[in-house]
Amino acid sequence: CYPPLTAQLVPGAFVLDVVDEGGLALSNPALRQVLLNVLLFVPFGMLVRRRGRPGGMLTVVLGLAASALIEVTQLTGTFGLAACQYRLLDVDDVLLNGVGALLGAVAAPLVWRLPGQPDARLRALPRPLTPWRRLGAMAIDVGVSIGIGGAVMVLGIGGVGIVVLLASGSEREAPVALVGAIGAVVGASGAVAAAVVHLLVVLRTGRTVGELAGWLDARLESGERAGAGRRLARWAAGIGGWTLVSGFAFDPVTQSLAVGWAVAAIVVAFRSPAHSGLPLRITRQLARDARDPR
Repeated sequence: CYPPLTAQLVPGAFVLDVVDEGGLALSNPALRQVLLNVLLFVPFGMLVRRRGRPGGMLTVVLGLAASALIEVTQLTGTFGLAACQYRLLDVDDVLLNGVGALLGAVAAPLVWRLPGQPDARLRALPRPLTPWRRLGAMAIDVGVSIGIGGAVMVLGIGGVGIVVLLASGSEREAPVALVGAIGAVVGASGAVAAAVVHLLVVLRTGRTVGELAGWLDARLESGERAGAGRRLARWAAGIGGWTLVSGFAFDPVTQSLAVGWAVAAIVVAFRSPAHSGLPLRITRQLARDARDPR
């Protein structure tokens, strides 16, 4: 830990820093920091505008919110996981990141005018079903489980850490023993939260998050959509059940079960009809491209 840091809450203070440290020269570290803070969020603005297609103002608001989350993470020492605040909260960073998001939002429509952009009509045509599309969807589902579980774990442990630090007065050491004691419980809670999110998505759409991202759909062998019972079963036989088993894998038996389940899912993704995967075959469904009009 460094000496206590004081948050920088004066908007526009970076201008004086740039002037004091050398002016408008790229050798000036203060100027480089300003430019890099802007450039950092240009891709964010472009991606949000092109993929989500919100307006420019909403894109900037989302950029400011994401940047503010970063600054709060720094202010709280990663939500109490660190023993101290080790990075400076700077309101100018948020503002400059917002400028970057704005530039990205403005530039996003211009990209379509560059040579070599894909034809929108071609993007609407169905694509072949390959095992790699299935594996890609599975990887996204696993990433969602890890992301949600990790977020719950960090917020849970960090919240306990912050409470203990505030209650301890001048005691500034991180509560390592307490954090270790609750780690398993919070980790399991993260797995439950991730499994619930997957369940809601599957029940609502009949597809997993990865399948939605990969333009994959699922139908019964008769061509009809599966009902709630089959959707629940495919969740339990797929990412939902696997996430719960992995989250509670505290012994060699459950750990081996989680690994074996993942291996079986990968093998079936290559060997099943239309590369439908393990949970779809168990519930007697077939995969298809979501853009297929049939």
